[in-house]
Amino acid sequence: MRKLFVIAICIFALFASQGNAQSVPRELSPETRALINAQMHNMKAWYPVQNAEKQIAPPFMQLTPSRADMRAMLQTQSDFPLEKADLVLDILEFYLFDHQDDCAYLLAMSELHKNVSGAAFEAEKLPRNLMHLVLVSSGMNPEYASPAGALGAWQFMYSTGRLYKLRIDEYVDERREITRSSEAAAKMLSDFYRLYKDWPLAITAYACGPVNVNKALKKVSPERSFDAIYPYLQSPQRDMYLSFLAVNVLISNYKAFGIEPVSIPFPIEADTVFVDEDLHLGQLAAVANMDEALLCQLNPVYPKKIVPGTKALKLPLLVPVGKAADFIRLKDSIYTYNDSAFFNIKPIETEKSEVAENAEPYRPGNGFTAVDYTIKSGDNLGFISEWFDANISEIRYWNGIHGNSIRAGQKLVIYVPESKKSYYTSVDKLSFQQKQAREGKLVEQKKSPEPVKEELKPGEYEIYTVKSGDNPWSIAKKFPGVSDQDILRWNSIDPKGLSIGQKLKIKKLSK
Repeated sequence: MRKLFVIAICIFALFASQGNAQSVPRELSPETRALINAQMHNMKAWYPVQNAEKQIAPPFMQLTPSRADMRAMLQTQSDFPLEKADLVLDILEFYLFDHQDDCAYLLAMSELHKNVSGAAFEAEKLPRNLMHLVLVSSGMNPEYASPAGALGAWQFMYSTGRLYKLRIDEYVDERREITRSSEAAAKMLSDFYRLYKDWPLAITAYACGPVNVNKALKKVSPERSFDAIYPYLQSPQRDMYLSFLAVNVLISNYKAFGIEPVSIPFPIEADTVFVDEDLHLGQLAAVANMDEALLCQLNPVYPKKIVPGTKALKLPLLVPVGKAADFIRLKDSIYTYNDSAFFNIKPIETEKSEVAENAEPYRPGNGFTAVDYTIKSGDNLGFISEWFDANISEIRYWNGIHGNSIRAGQKLVIYVPESKKSYYTSVDKLSFQQKQAREGKLVEQKKSPEPVKEELKPGEYEIYTVKSGDNPWSIAKKFPGVSDQDILRWNSIDPKGLSIGQKLKIKKLSK
């Protein structure tokens, strides 16, 4: 009899568990699951996570919160409106059950990002948890390139990055630099919020593009809500806001889920030096006995391993802690080391592509004529095709180009209608802003005026010595009533102009 009772209990438990499983709808599309999987893979592929200390944490989720408990957690978050709660809970459960081991890294990355980019979001007066959007965008991997061409932790397209003042050219791509790209992302999200006055729409515009959001809004007018436009947006990008809400709940309630953050050693202890000549990372590695691979990982902003510094524009470079002195001491030797091998580049004017020489160019029939265009820094084939109303494949064929590799100074031949020759010939003489304006695109705003310098008299200030890891925001936090902009104004420097050992004037504020 006792045996039968035990069997009955087991059968009841089995049916109960099946009933619970069926009561939890798994509505996630395959595309959304694939996107979350890719984000977590990107996060784990980034070198600080690979070097994280794997800690022995308590058993994951010893007491699994019920769906009702998780719904209550979701409803208590107040910074962002709750949309499609059931779908958010499905996403949250996908993180918790399908990526159990990864959640500890996700939690650690959220803290890391607050330390690295908190100043940018604070400057725009944005909700602090908004920074978690980078986790569902790319896993915070600065080297992630999407199939659509977006790049970096914040997934900026080329044109959007340029619009928000990121330097993007052959040697420098600030989309891959977390602090600069976070500043741009904070400004962009602030702009979207001012435009839509609604966080679900603003974040969806970041994910899907404002053009697609505006088209969807027209279809549901006079409705103006995330829920109304959701069916008209493309999957999986439309689920980014929902993933963002799920990650917020996960991070805010990590103890309830039994998650313990791992220790991520980033930034790997590093110092900043400033480069005022062309420098290849291979030169620095060879002369100063540094690991070239580590230098590349610390400086993803230089995709070709070349730092194009000049006397007028010194560029920052991260080096392992303790190596800054070696760079300064060996500077001349580093710049000249094997430079003929590292910079074996012929002048662009005389260099010819073997492919271009042997290619048989296709020339359109009557009614078309050739015009020349010299590639400028920052150009790409997508822009050029728009400016000349030609297909990218045609431009490649006419000029013997394989892939998308072009260089500033390279000359292109493009065939245009004879009747519009003067119109297209003028393109070569226009600025980037003027060319974009002809296409009806947003033009970069003029730079804001430099802040007025405030002269401090002796006795009005104290001296602070810059230490490793300092930035204007972190220094300002040490002096109540002082902002990062105050420090920049008092010392007539830009945010990138700090170096270890530098003496800063800090005004003594009356108490």
